[in-house]
Amino acid sequence: MLCSIIITENIKGVLVLLSKILEVVLYPLGLIFVLLILTLLLQKSRRWQNITIALALGLLFLSGNRVVAVFLTYSLEWQYYPIIDVPQTRVIVVLTGDSESPQFPRPGVELDSTGDRALYAARLYKQGKAPYLLISGGNLDNPDVSASSAAQDTANVLTLMGVPKSAIWLEYKSQNTYESAVNCREILSQKGIDRITLVTSAMHMPRAVGVFKKQGFDVFAAPTDFHVTNQPLRDITQGYWLTHVLDLFPGLTNLSLTTSALKEYFGMWAYRLMGWM
Repeated sequence: MLCSIIITENIKGVLVLLSKILEVVLYPLGLIFVLLILTLLLQKSRRWQNITIALALGLLFLSGNRVVAVFLTYSLEWQYYPIIDVPQTRVIVVLTGDSESPQFPRPGVELDSTGDRALYAARLYKQGKAPYLLISGGNLDNPDVSASSAAQDTANVLTLMGVPKSAIWLEYKSQNTYESAVNCREILSQKGIDRITLVTSAMHMPRAVGVFKKQGFDVFAAPTDFHVTNQPLRDITQGYWLTHVLDLFPGLTNLSLTTSALKEYFGMWAYRLMGWM
């Protein structure tokens, strides 16, 4: 038993290391950096320097322009539309995003744009869509500590929004979406629940739905945190010609969106390869 636990932890460590390497090798900014380093190392070959510079510029153009960023994000986020009349279930499962614990000088828990998940979950709860919320998300540094987990941080925010502590269940050991689905399955199977409302960011929803369905859940997708709405799509297809030209220039927001979308596509590919969705 101990041997199997050690092997499992070692495999997890290798997977985490590989994911960090892939962030450098596959994601635009890291790959551009590698190409520029190669350019410096290839000083004896002007031809190869030109090739690596051209590749770096081409990658920056493709990953940083607004058209690519918007349509790549759109291809993920619009797979699941918000449900106008969300059905009632016994539990709303909320996948946590990034949170910052209330360490000095923060006045309290701080959330990024994925904090919309907590806001939407609280709204659904107050609409009577489910009597319980199951918050899933661990601490990457110490998955066995509930007090400093993303789930606990989100729960603290939910209580500030008026959700009673008695209505909140915590799953604080998961390190990724797959582990969230497995751990939620373990918790909810003991309560006889296999029909859930799933709240997460719209971009993350396709992978999350696939993983939770693989665990045998009947899933109602309730996406939030949309980056692409009707307005950006209209701007790209109907805007002024000068705007179209400016959209082609690389921008930090566009690069971030493209990277996030690629992360989801790579994640879905890896999860299918592992048989997790």
